[in-house]
Amino acid sequence: MQGLDLRKFTEVLNSSSGSCWSSSNYNPVFGMAAKNHYHQGFSCNLMVKDLGLALQAASTVASDASMARAAEAQYLSMQRQGSPANKDFSGLYKYVYCKDR
Repeated sequence: MQGLDLRKFTEVLNSSSGSCWSSSNYNPVFGMAAKNHYHQGFSCNLMVKDLGLALQAASTVASDASMARAAEAQYLSMQRQGSPANKDFSGLYKYVYCKDR
């Protein structure tokens, strides 16, 4: 996310329709999730399972679901790299953007 001021982005996100609990209370960018070592919330394995179910449902109605497919690919990659199954959804940020993974 080169060139993007993440604090400003988060401020805009949290004051718009994009606001959600995970962004305002558990934002991995600012260390909220890191305090719990990415183990607090909805696990990576459950996210993969649910994304798979959502993609199955989307295929029955010919929905594009390209964002869900992209998200599933990232979580599957995180799983294959041996990330602990109990890492939560915020662990994906660390997996994708942190060099010390």
